[in-house]
Amino acid sequence: MHETLYRPGFDVSIPLPAKRHFSNLRHLGPFQRKYLMTFRGLRYLENDGTLRSSSDFRGMHNGADIVVVTSCRHVGNGRVRKENATIDEECKRDEAIHKSYKFDDLMNSTFGLAPAGRQPSSYRFAEILSAGGVPVLVVDNYVKPFETLIQWHRCALQFPSSEMHRIVKTIRAMKPAEVKRRQRYCLHVYERWFSSDEALLQASIASQKTRFMGAFPSWEPPLID
Repeated sequence: MHETLYRPGFDVSIPLPAKRHFSNLRHLGPFQRKYLMTFRGLRYLENDGTLRSSSDFRGMHNGADIVVVTSCRHVGNGRVRKENATIDEECKRDEAIHKSYKFDDLMNSTFGLAPAGRQPSSYRFAEILSAGGVPVLVVDNYVKPFETLIQWHRCALQFPSSEMHRIVKTIRAMKPAEVKRRQRYCLHVYERWFSSDEALLQASIASQKTRFMGAFPSWEPPLID
């Protein structure tokens, strides 16, 4: 849901549901994981989603504890690649690196990047939560889901596209106790509101109920524990 279109007190922003859930990783603490931060996904060469093609975004990759790999293999990129040989060669190099990493392996990460693509929301958001990771949103003009229920500042980090250069420095500077608190709350959010289609439905209903508070005897308070 875009901030510029969102009607507070009327609309409810809901997430894209996870395409896959990574329950096998949720037991791992934030400092028991293979990577510090990861992303593996498509990049876009024009129109919406081009932040994934920026040097600030792709430049976070160090091939060690931070892995950020992209592929240009999207149908909308064909014309640009055909018309620009330099970009085409760059895409070929990126795709070779992209193929060398497996998506499942990269989910074993303390932080997970969830950059905007063709729209502000991303399937990666819910998938990172399912794996017990801390989401790092890179997005402009985005209303996070179920904001009347969830205190997102206790879980996710969010950066506008103009401040991607701050991400690595910020996560490396975070104290272990804060990372553990964020992971614990993120897991609480996932298990209660994101873990299944039924949980998403209940979150949508609860978001509506928060507008009426005492009008519903069974009203559930926001998730603040």
